[in-house]
Amino acid sequence: MKLTLWHGWNVALLMGTLSLVIGLLLFTRMAALRAPFARWTPFRAGPAELYRVAMDGLFRLAALQTRGIQSGYLRRYILLTVVVTIGLVGASMIVRDVPIAESTTDVRLHEIGIAAAVLLAAGGAIVAKSTLGAVAALGAVGFGMALIFATFGAPDLAMTQLVVEALLVILFVLVLYDVPQSASRSTRSVRVRDAAIAISAGTLMAVLVLVATTVQLEPPVSGYFVEQSVPAAHGHNVVNVILVDFRAIDTLGEITVIALAGIGVHALIKLRPGRTP
Repeated sequence: MKLTLWHGWNVALLMGTLSLVIGLLLFTRMAALRAPFARWTPFRAGPAELYRVAMDGLFRLAALQTRGIQSGYLRRYILLTVVVTIGLVGASMIVRDVPIAESTTDVRLHEIGIAAAVLLAAGGAIVAKSTLGAVAALGAVGFGMALIFATFGAPDLAMTQLVVEALLVILFVLVLYDVPQSASRSTRSVRVRDAAIAISAGTLMAVLVLVATTVQLEPPVSGYFVEQSVPAAHGHNVVNVILVDFRAIDTLGEITVIALAGIGVHALIKLRPGRTP
């Protein structure tokens, strides 16, 4: 077989050229050629009409989806993110029949007391009548978490948690001082929906923690960090070494996210009516 771009003047070239010319003429005269046959059409439905209806339906569906997902409200974005996470992770755990720890270590009385205090603070944030009261309750939740870290032998994390919680409470108070207090409370149905989603998310996180306790790494990664803390990172504080050396990129990403969030909050406050950014 011989392939070339030009085979000379032959019948195949003549037929191809004639087909192109006839097709072009029919296309330019399509409306005039269809007019005499339009009245004899028994119904208007056809491939073109079906295609038009399908495209119109697709555009309507896209508009409906965009209004539901890309609504412009941060509250709805967070809600959708949490719901999708619950659905995907929960369904995956059910399908895969993930094993869950059947027993835990002995729980001491003071640990129960700290956990109860955290739950009470979280409940206070839910039922608080004022925004500042809710912020104070959330700060109490963070301080309770710091006590849990200290109880389980992580004083560095406890100190970090205390500093972060104090800073967050101060930032929240400063931001809320400039935010108008005219926002209305959610309706009962919305609160019930949010409560169901929050309980589902909390239950899922608790189950994931129980699942994580069944995972056995060979060898444990914690041993590597302890062994390499001094020779590889020249640090005796293993927690600090993990944060600033072994997981330096992750820590840098967290700092970047917090900085961008602060810039965004500052821009939103400056864009209030009567102010220029």
